[in-house]
Amino acid sequence: MDEEIISKEITTEFKSTEFKVLKKEDTAAILNVLGWRMRVYFDETLTEEQKQKVMNGKYITVEYVGSLEDVFSIELQHLTDIK
Repeated sequence: MDEEIISKEITTEFKSTEFKVLKKEDTAAILNVLGWRMRVYFDETLTEEQKQKVMNGKYITVEYVGSLEDVFSIELQHLTDIK
């Protein structure tokens, strides 16, 4: 008996919100996410000018996957754009 395997494309829902920068590093920034410290890495496409806009105490918008109600479900995406 042949079983038909139905595959569904899994789509990840990216959300975005602002997080406070606790510390800027060379290739990443440490953010305050629900009272936890989480690192978001800079994408390779960022220019030095964009990276300089990331400063301690400033809020930046970051895309993530997961739920803000459960810090352990959050997965931060690489920082690709800084306004």
